Amino acid sequence: MPVIPILFHHGKSKPVLKIFDKLKKLPTELRRYLPIFDVELIDTTSLTNNDILTIFKTANIKFSMFVMKYIQESPERVFQELRKLKDLVKILTQDKEGEELIYSTTIYFSKIPNTNMETIVNNFTEIEKEAGKIAKSGYEKAIEKGIERGIEKGIEKGIEKNVIKMLKLNYDPIIIQDITGLSLKRINKLKENL
Repeated sequence: MPVIPILFHHGKSKPVLKIFDKLKKLPTELRRYLPIFDVELIDTTSLTNNDILTIFKTANIKFSMFVMKYIQESPERVFQELRKLKDLVKILTQDKEGEELIYSTTIYFSKIPNTNMETIVNNFTEIEKEAGKIAKSGYEKAIEKGIERGIEKGIEKGIEKNVIKMLKLNYDPIIIQDITGLSLKRINKLKENL
């Protein structure tokens, strides 16, 4: 049975695929085992809503295709279409995979600049109450991770400030490494920038 790799994309231009380029550095005797094949590229924005509903069989894939088709416009545009498909969203809330898809879509939306996450949660809630709960959980997790990243960056900056002070006081970089846990490479980089 043949295998046909398919890549769905939603970019403004066709992606350039160089799937095995990094593997070309393998020894010559191993390169002959690398698969060489074409990939079928499908631009989701060229699919009609009816195509999505009839070609794809599972609720998860249909939902994903609608997100990919309309996300280039805005999350609100995605919800405009999903409001017409409340039954589809309801199906997603009834199993773990569907819940994870709603959750990860919420996280995906959180990475879009100027996205109001409360609006995203409210949109999911308007479509399906349980979907709103799942989205809210994703939103809270995104905030939590953002706060954690901020704290980590703050701690990192504080450590670097202390390293700079120690370097200015002529502390040995190995001693600085023992005290701070920072790599010698990073310490030397900070030393170069003094």
